[in-house]
Amino acid sequence: MVENRDWFDDAGQPLEKAKGDVRLAALTADLTLTLLALECESMLVAGIRERAVFEALGRAESPPFADLGAEEDLDWTALAEQQPSHVLYHPGRNPPKVREGIARIGARPVAIGPRHPNDNLSAFESLGWLLSRTEAADLLIRRLEAEIARARIMRLRRAAITSVYLARAEPLCTVATDSYPAQMLDLAGFAAHPQAGGNAPPDAIGDAARRPVWLQPLDHRPFAAHQIAVVLCSRRGGFRRAELPALARRFGLAEERVRLLDPDWPERDGVLAIEGLAELTALHARLDTRDPLLGGGPRLPGPDTAEG
Repeated sequence: MVENRDWFDDAGQPLEKAKGDVRLAALTADLTLTLLALECESMLVAGIRERAVFEALGRAESPPFADLGAEEDLDWTALAEQQPSHVLYHPGRNPPKVREGIARIGARPVAIGPRHPNDNLSAFESLGWLLSRTEAADLLIRRLEAEIARARIMRLRRAAITSVYLARAEPLCTVATDSYPAQMLDLAGFAAHPQAGGNAPPDAIGDAARRPVWLQPLDHRPFAAHQIAVVLCSRRGGFRRAELPALARRFGLAEERVRLLDPDWPERDGVLAIEGLAELTALHARLDTRDPLLGGGPRLPGPDTAEG
């Protein structure tokens, strides 16, 4: 890890190495768990404790810290009471003007908002330098690099599965094809149906990680069973298991072709990107790719399957 360089957060603001009495707060569950993975338990004073993702990573009994509620509706009073020195936030998933709110309570804001799965690598590196946790950061980097490599090998051996990812139930929304969730799914072998989701508006490309830009209204009517293989839907987006049969009928699919994702792995970053990519790659492997609807069967590596 390079020490003699300028470091910046994902809002383009310069970073200074944290020193002295470092008290950390994280405004998403992803960032909270990433700090724990970076061995910052003793510094963490406040965070988001989202049950599903904490259980998925075996952190249900994680060290005590002030729970700040939901990332879209933060408990600012609880945050201020903890007197954090640094507050990590996601510029797309947390409320607008969150950076100004952090500054008002006298803390230093640190924006961490990956726009592509690979951006998590630089996020680990930056946080490792900032918090003097370079060894732990290097371990996370190696783990994510290994998952990315495994996913790419799988993509060479199996055909992509044409899919639609439903990020919100009301109104029915998918995600833009250049968004972080779509890129996570593509890396794991789930190709977005060409009629599902467009690109982010040109004036919003710079903020492609922002959830409002991710979301694209979806008309389910153009889809039929011969056009789409799998529908993946987010529990956090409002979908429930009991509703899946009706959703399958809505898309003209067999029930087994509609899968509920809990947690919503395509949208997760930080240490959860490692787990999420592994889960999505495993889901791809479990699906019956011998079925023509799911891509036409396994492929052997060769010149026509090599990636650039």
